[in-house]
Amino acid sequence: MRDIKTQLRLPARWLKYGLRLFRRNPWLLLGLGTASAVLLGLLLLIPFLGGLLATAVAPVLLAGGYQVLHDTARLSQPVSGEPIGTAMARAPRVFLSIFRNGQLTLALIMASIYALIVALLINIVVRIIAGPAWANPLAALDILPLLGVLAGMLAGFALYSLLAMTLVFALPLAMFQDEPLVPAALRSFRRCLRYVVAILIMLALALAPVYVNGIMGMASAALGYLTAVLVGAGTLPLAVAAFYCGYQDLCPPAEEREAA
Repeated sequence: MRDIKTQLRLPARWLKYGLRLFRRNPWLLLGLGTASAVLLGLLLLIPFLGGLLATAVAPVLLAGGYQVLHDTARLSQPVSGEPIGTAMARAPRVFLSIFRNGQLTLALIMASIYALIVALLINIVVRIIAGPAWANPLAALDILPLLGVLAGMLAGFALYSLLAMTLVFALPLAMFQDEPLVPAALRSFRRCLRYVVAILIMLALALAPVYVNGIMGMASAALGYLTAVLVGAGTLPLAVAAFYCGYQDLCPPAEEREAA
């Protein structure tokens, strides 16, 4: 693992360059963020299965964002002149366009099934740790059940972070370097472990809509959902842009590594 000072500087650098990418094609990326936040929010409203379905869909949403960012990075100048409404309405079609590549489609299906299975196992572990108190509101719990629920939440975050580490760089490796998904996932996991502090900071940013929904949802479920969508519309594409810059930084193509 790299030293802490280096890792603390990396998220700021990735966010800086990610924001530059975001500004080159802002309306399409905002449309992607809005579509992703709405879809994930609706899935999470489904009792019992919502979290599993959201986890299964996440690789597809992440791949769509990576594809737009990859295309944007290769533009000679920022996108201009396209109406805001047109750009944002085009966003959902981006997710469908990535399925035109048969090899990539197979990789995404595999990634979604893998994410779904691992998420199911994580949920089982969390329920075992938290016990029956998991289904009750936090405010209604005594101290010992509350500690069990908090321990379950912490375990869930840690295990979901490990899951994310296997996919966050694996998808662009498969998409842009034609690396098979399994070796790409192993390479992604190794790189993320080496820079685990930086990756955890970025994952915390990506989860900002979840925090907002939890806080605002205590007042009103509808208010929690709406504020989470608004926050996610901006933070999700920015987080994906930062991860894309992290991918370029930590997983360069073989010819660039040899040149270095």
